Amino acid sequence: MSYNGIGLKSVKGSSTSGFVQRNAGDSQIRSGSGESQGKQFYGRQLVERRNERVEKQRKVSSMTMDYAIWEHEKKRQIEIKAMEYRDELEQDDNLTYEKIDELVNKFRNNLLKSKQPKKSNRKYNDREKYAYNKAMNPFTKETCIINSTKDKDSNAIDAATDTRKNNNENIDENILSEETKD
Repeated sequence: MSYNGIGLKSVKGSSTSGFVQRNAGDSQIRSGSGESQGKQFYGRQLVERRNERVEKQRKVSSMTMDYAIWEHEKKRQIEIKAMEYRDELEQDDNLTYEKIDELVNKFRNNLLKSKQPKKSNRKYNDREKYAYNKAMNPFTKETCIINSTKDKDSNAIDAATDTRKNNNENIDENILSEETKD
């Protein structure tokens, strides 16, 4: 039952099957301690697996959802609810198509208003303002430079930076007006 001199000579009376297990607790890499290369290799494997898991978690946590996709999904859900409401109204024989359209439009507008982000009295720090501006504005300076070099047009940079400045000023005014309310 032994392999390369490792394990029990005989399993009789040991109350075990004689299966040799690796001691994972003793697998730390020790440099210059004169240990066998097998333990160091196993320790490196454990470290590599742990690093792979950490890297995978970092990739997942750093993924950001594109704001346009999120906005489209929100509008899609509202349209689904509006169509379901239309189906309910069409089952009623007393309503005309014009009246149904009017009711569905009111319902859709109410849903859009309820899905709008509510203003809060919370004060935002610079990092949050920067992240919000970057998420809300696809015309960042970096993307404009990339696009303008492709198109060989410098007016794209000027137009995009002007729109970004205008958006930032509007956001700053909104935030300041919220802060003054406090």
